[in-house]
Amino acid sequence: MAPLCNVHLIQTLSKFCPDLNKCGPGKAEYVVAISLPKLAGCHAACAEVHKKSQNIHVLVNNAGTIVTAPFNDVPEKGNFDFTTFLPFLLKCFLDSAEVSSFCTAPRFTEGWDDVLGLNVKSVFYLTSELTPELAKDANNIGK
Repeated sequence: MAPLCNVHLIQTLSKFCPDLNKCGPGKAEYVVAISLPKLAGCHAACAEVHKKSQNIHVLVNNAGTIVTAPFNDVPEKGNFDFTTFLPFLLKCFLDSAEVSSFCTAPRFTEGWDDVLGLNVKSVFYLTSELTPELAKDANNIGK
């Protein structure tokens, strides 16, 4: 019997692999820790997915960040570090016992470039690089 689906998780979501693998046929696996706002990070993520999978039927491309300052105080460049902040944020929202520690979160200044990099550029780069495989595999779902 063919697996229902194979899921490739990037970065902080890798901790969900064991739970997802208990849900039924298919396989969830960690792919790579990358910096999505950078073109090189998107290329690295796609290369790792290609190593682990022959087919790509669905792309859930939902990484994102927000500006946490008044818009007139947001610098062009910030000191935001996605690879440090996202694991913390995910843990806070998924583990209710940790929500109170949000006040002690590492503080970053998100620059507008950081927001655009993650919310716009990474979506564009990943989608554009994986579109040929998505188009090719659209006709062989379940094969």
